[in-house]
Amino acid sequence: MDTIEVPSDADLAASVSMMKLKGSVKLYDLSGSVKPWVETKGDVTTISTDVLFEFAKYDIDASGEKAIAEALKTVPNGASVDVTGHTDSIGTDEGNMLLSQQRASAVASIINRDRPDLTVNAAGKGSHDPVAKNTNSDGSDNPEGRAQNRRVEIRHH
Repeated sequence: MDTIEVPSDADLAASVSMMKLKGSVKLYDLSGSVKPWVETKGDVTTISTDVLFEFAKYDIDASGEKAIAEALKTVPNGASVDVTGHTDSIGTDEGNMLLSQQRASAVASIINRDRPDLTVNAAGKGSHDPVAKNTNSDGSDNPEGRAQNRRVEIRHH
């Protein structure tokens, strides 16, 4: 029968290296590094279409309805509301115009259902009014910029 050599406490202690943890973990301030999905500035609320719709779709699910409800909290009773859909530059101009109009109309339908006191107009601008560059200066894709351009704006007046 083979004997198993059991290490001594001294051998075990010598086999473990001690690490100094102080200063090994760095904290980063991430505030401002991620653009919010719903953002209100003045009388315009912008909702990322990534939270409202699946890729190339215009059906709104329950989480999208919650985002629209959040956007409407600052809209006064009886206001007029313009809903404008925007896309990034992927796809054809005709396809993007149609998709942006369909998305604006879908959001307008939810607003009409939930806030019948508002007068709602819907329009699509396709990729013609970007807020960020769709490509980098070297011509490569800019996914972060394209994500900012995929949006629905709700403006009340």
